[in-house]
Amino acid sequence: MTIDRTTLLGVAHAERARLGRTIQFTTPDVWDLESVCAGWRNRDIMAHLAAQETAAAQLVASEPAVEFDAFREANGGDLW
Repeated sequence: MTIDRTTLLGVAHAERARLGRTIQFTTPDVWDLESVCAGWRNRDIMAHLAAQETAAAQLVASEPAVEFDAFREANGGDLW
């Protein structure tokens, strides 16, 4: 199945709006709690998602993905 660019961007926009509502209605005390990912707080998960969204937007706009580049450089060339 192939998804055209307009549909893909529409889906991404809707998901971003949903995530924004989740952030908006999350109480402040929850952000510093441990997440389901060992060693990560909920705040860490959100920061990771935000960085990924920024990098994805840069790639869609044909701009340099500076977050990916900085992460890769800080990790000896590896993304993982």
